[in-house]
Amino acid sequence: IYKRLCIDDIIYAEAADKYCYVSIKNDNFLYRKTLTELEKQLPSDKFFRCHRTYLVGMKHIVSHTNNEILLD
Repeated sequence: IYKRLCIDDIIYAEAADKYCYVSIKNDNFLYRKTLTELEKQLPSDKFFRCHRTYLVGMKHIVSHTNNEILLD
């Protein structure tokens, strides 16, 4: 099953072996490609790779420190 997501709705994506999970408000979706492949498809001015396991939608960042990112 395919699901079309609005880029602005993506809160974060998390790597899970050869796939990744994309998280939006109240739901998660399995994306059958790697996090690196997803990152290449998304605009770099809207997403931040904060860790090798996480890609965060900058629109959803409320605050951050050197060690933490708080999302809405």
